[in-house]
Amino acid sequence: MGQPVPVSVVALDPMLHAGAISALESSPDVEVVGPGEPARVAVVLVGRLGHQEVELIRRVRDTPARPEVVIVATELAATETLYAIAAGARGLLRRREAGADRLVRAVLTADMGDCTLPPDIFDHVVAQGAAELSTDGPSPVPVGPPRREAPDELEVHVMGPARDEVLGKLRLAGVGLAARPAADTVTLVVTDTVDRAIDTCHRGSGAGTVIVAERFAPEAVLRAARLGVRTLLAADAATPARLVAAVRSARHGDGRMPYSVLMRMLGAASRKKQPLAADTGAIPLTARQTSVLRLMADGHGNGEIATMLSCSEHTVKNAIYELMARLQVRNRAQAVASAIRTGLI
Repeated sequence: MGQPVPVSVVALDPMLHAGAISALESSPDVEVVGPGEPARVAVVLVGRLGHQEVELIRRVRDTPARPEVVIVATELAATETLYAIAAGARGLLRRREAGADRLVRAVLTADMGDCTLPPDIFDHVVAQGAAELSTDGPSPVPVGPPRREAPDELEVHVMGPARDEVLGKLRLAGVGLAARPAADTVTLVVTDTVDRAIDTCHRGSGAGTVIVAERFAPEAVLRAARLGVRTLLAADAATPARLVAAVRSARHGDGRMPYSVLMRMLGAASRKKQPLAADTGAIPLTARQTSVLRLMADGHGNGEIATMLSCSEHTVKNAIYELMARLQVRNRAQAVASAIRTGLI
């Protein structure tokens, strides 16, 4: 086991603040730090997601430590969830579902760079692009209640042409390996593409499925979601710890995928849905503005963007002001969400 992940908690309600700290302190994998101390992940407790809460995500992300953000909200709706993801949230949970185990899993997933969503929100977000990205029209995504919490003993059946390296990593992590899929095992399919993984695995078998792939075509991600596969992991990020975390996510029914894959998929759906700004007669963004917008979508602050683009923070602020005026939005989160919907990024 490595060093625990330092986590801060942000909540206006003292009781919610204390409850979240108590839940997090139940795990040796995380360490709650006080205000002003550097944290790799921040747990932010809110009521219903709105513009103010999205701005809070941005402010937390803009602090010097640049923590990943996990949102625990009283209610979550699909549209507001998209704004939160665009603002940089790496995990979203409903308060009634945010038990200690699930909250810790969301924190560890965010620290690893992936994004956790409730199963129904995950399905809804993925399904938004179904009609545009599919040649056979929209198809309902299977939506059901999250799986009940299961014992922590993990047993995995590994399939696919690239399974050998993953088998070694799972053995190193102490995960039990099953010779064949069964009702109490997680199936882990390791291959180059999501489409090939779907063709390899058995539909709906076992206690969940994890796809480990090198490439994530948006159409293939949609196809996987229709089959009930909600846990995807990039092959180049498949360390023993991340494999174990992904297996646990699948076993408990969490929706989980790399943040960058989720953003690209939403962008692809938007580009299919409506033409680019240049095709509608709108004034297109400059190359500088587009670069700034893409880095904003990745969650970078002004200082980091300036360093990456070899310019001053003043230049970055001017670019943001100008692109917000062109997109007719009021803040960074709205700019990113608008750009995703219209296919600008």
